[in-house]
Amino acid sequence: MRRLSYELPLNCEIVCLGDTHIGSVLHYRKGLEKVIDYIAADPSRYWLHMGDMIEAIRTDDPRFDAGTVSEPIPMRQAADVISVFSRIADRGIVMLDGNHELKLHRYGSLGQYMADSLGIQYGTYSSVVSFLHDGSLLFRGFFWHGPASGSINSHAKDYEQRMANMRAAIKMRMKYKMGDCAVMMMGHIHKMLIVEPTPQLYLRDAGRDGIKQDYLKGTQHGKWIDPDLRWYAATGSFYRLYPGAGKNVSSYAEIAGYDPVELGCVVVTLQDGLIEGVRPFIV
Repeated sequence: MRRLSYELPLNCEIVCLGDTHIGSVLHYRKGLEKVIDYIAADPSRYWLHMGDMIEAIRTDDPRFDAGTVSEPIPMRQAADVISVFSRIADRGIVMLDGNHELKLHRYGSLGQYMADSLGIQYGTYSSVVSFLHDGSLLFRGFFWHGPASGSINSHAKDYEQRMANMRAAIKMRMKYKMGDCAVMMMGHIHKMLIVEPTPQLYLRDAGRDGIKQDYLKGTQHGKWIDPDLRWYAATGSFYRLYPGAGKNVSSYAEIAGYDPVELGCVVVTLQDGLIEGVRPFIV
């Protein structure tokens, strides 16, 4: 865990992307380039990486399959990350480690190497970032690669119920991790899920005006933010279920029987310093 800070303008976007798995033939380069082009096109767009930047499976690892990698050497995969993100490095907020980078921890920190090479703050596996404007706090965000020991799924028969179950699950996974963060995000599970604040209805005694209705109202910063009034998200991925044309290999997701997921990331929008929303960026 690292505690970091970053200065932002009052009107901007933060593109939260992760699980790019560069080096795998399942990595969706066209989708990643679309996001990078989007960030590069406007100086008010910032970004952060949620980890699993590279595939990072050694050639002598039992999991290694030459057919599933476009570049088998982790250091060359890291060099590709540095090259791909170099043109937007000046607006990079933080880069996290993922479980794939951590598999090679005995050889050093590839996550820190990539972040340092780009001049971006290194966030370890999770970070709390205080977003500032002219030194004043706007809000804090909790960014976590995710539960390395498992995924988040639902076996409900109805699609809407499955989505609701998974959104509830990511909220439960994160809401106790940090109490003062208005935005809480995780990667790793390759799903794109967004949970909006829920301003719940209540009644109050308004004296001569009788009984009035109102809604719970949150704040963007403070010692404690009501968990129901925060934003939560799982930030998607750039890892395809099936490879592109001409690649006759099977992904681990295909073998495990996973269903397809939306490829892309999520975007936080700030308007006059306030969190206006979190939306999907589907590629």
